[in-house]
Amino acid sequence: MVVEREKRRLRFQEAEYWGCVTELDNTTTTKMKKTFEAILIEVGGRRVAVGNDFSPDTGRLLDEKVAENVLHLTKDSCENFLTRLCGGEECDWLQYANASTFTVSSISSRRMTQSPPPPFITSTLQQESVRKLGLPVTDTMRAA
Repeated sequence: MVVEREKRRLRFQEAEYWGCVTELDNTTTTKMKKTFEAILIEVGGRRVAVGNDFSPDTGRLLDEKVAENVLHLTKDSCENFLTRLCGGEECDWLQYANASTFTVSSISSRRMTQSPPPPFITSTLQQESVRKLGLPVTDTMRAA
């Protein structure tokens, strides 16, 4: 088990990916909060890659199908994107963004439900005590 974990550690390739998040002021309506966070989700019909789009072994996008529909943002591609926002010229994009007006094109909301975890049974209690606390099974059962 230790050898397999070490092999996985050696195979691991680090991958860099970026996303764009901004805080925008809401000046048109008083119904919503004054500021809100906007996250770049898609560019030109392609979804922006997130952590679970990458293989833990290779550090690359999981497969070719995913790579076609997903945009892998790096530091350079984020800077290029921000330069295009400035009209294709080199600019201080923070100053440009502060002076710009952005329009929210759509708002999506969905109902999320979360079920509570199932109650502990003896085997899961033992597993969690070993995993989280490092306790031997005998100590766990003595405490229970």
